[in-house]
Amino acid sequence: MKIPRKVKIAGQTYAVKSDRAVGDFGYLGRISFQTLEIQIDGSVVTERQEQTFLHEILEAINKEYDVELTHHQIEQLEGALYQVVKDNPTIFQRS
Repeated sequence: MKIPRKVKIAGQTYAVKSDRAVGDFGYLGRISFQTLEIQIDGSVVTERQEQTFLHEILEAINKEYDVELTHHQIEQLEGALYQVVKDNPTIFQRS
């Protein structure tokens, strides 16, 4: 999986940045709905960065579409979705 520099979610374009400072607050990632920015701790292993990226996407979907998922449910979906993507690396490629 390649983490892009930008991702569009619900019509909003979020900048995606690697930021070790996120880890200083005890997080692997965070999302700002005010600045449209996703920050991921770049000091963790690649797999954890990818999983965190998916987590933050789910956080945005949860807020933008008022899904009302709990943080625990987002974590569960993040892990399941990440496993599907890793087990099927060409799933989102155009043929």
